[in-house]
Amino acid sequence: MSVFASVPSLEELDRKIIEIASLTAQIETESLQEAIIFSHLLAAAYALRRAIAHESAEVTDPLPDDGDVIMRLVAQSIAAGEAPHESWLARFYLTAAIERLSAAEARLKRYRDVSRPDAPPKQHQIRLATQRTRAEEIATAVARLEDLARRIIP
Repeated sequence: MSVFASVPSLEELDRKIIEIASLTAQIETESLQEAIIFSHLLAAAYALRRAIAHESAEVTDPLPDDGDVIMRLVAQSIAAGEAPHESWLARFYLTAAIERLSAAEARLKRYRDVSRPDAPPKQHQIRLATQRTRAEEIATAVARLEDLARRIIP
């Protein structure tokens, strides 16, 4: 079952990320801890934009389904000094964004109380290797980025 009734387009998701980055550009951090949190958010925003760019790229040869074959193809590309397959890069950047969002959220919880007593806690779960499309996974990560940004951007 999809988290979203309809998945926003990649262009819409990209616009949301740009908006968050624009708001973040106006922030003056007050401590090293805040600067680190914002650095994680910006790294996640950048990785999500790269994931969207690679997901949007026209690909003539689909990535195989076999994980061992994928690993060998990626390794060969890297060894040859070439960029890996667009689909692999989209997954790579999405995973990097998810890791940065987790790091930002963990640091934010240690830095200040971000719980909202008037609302139930939101669960943002990224499940890899499910039947969800990559666009749905990107949309979930962008929603998580938006939620974190709302908590810390005045």
